[in-house]
Amino acid sequence: DRLRSRGLGDVYKRQVISEAQKEEFDKLFPLASSKVELVENGYDTSKFYVDKTADKEEVIGALESQNTEDGKIPLDYDNLVVFVGKFADFKGIDVLLDSAKIYEEKMQEQGQKVATIIVGSGQLEDSLKKQAKELNLQNTHFVGRKNSDEVRKIQSLADVSLIPSRNEPFGLVVIEGMACGHPVICLLYTSPS
Repeated sequence: DRLRSRGLGDVYKRQVISEAQKEEFDKLFPLASSKVELVENGYDTSKFYVDKTADKEEVIGALESQNTEDGKIPLDYDNLVVFVGKFADFKGIDVLLDSAKIYEEKMQEQGQKVATIIVGSGQLEDSLKKQAKELNLQNTHFVGRKNSDEVRKIQSLADVSLIPSRNEPFGLVVIEGMACGHPVICLLYTSPS
């Protein structure tokens, strides 16, 4: 009866996408653990791959930044950091911005410039932009939502993706970034387990 009241009584199998999610489900519904099946997530290889046609001037030059007067992202950077995702608290974008303050300054001390491109939108957009302004981030650019072709090209030009999610069962953007040919730094809670 308890399982039926939670919608699990007549369920043949409940699918989860990570070991972490399976463990959490088993804690919540110990009597239904035999009904839990791990089905690992995947990505569309026709959409996410190293795009050798991606050109910095064409791709990054076409993006509109909300951090510069002319709306253009300066192309004179040495390294490119990318975040792609929904602007929600669990995504940890506030942590990324705090980190950007540190690595922008460290790179500047070394005579180098790093650009951070933040792709996405969501309910925290205004507060994140306010945080970036308060941190006086010079090379961090919010560019809005982009389609998968645009994301692939941005990812193909990136030197690294930062995915600081606080709690996410499977960060699909992790494997999409790797498929586009660059390392991905994420918290343990984000990584596919």
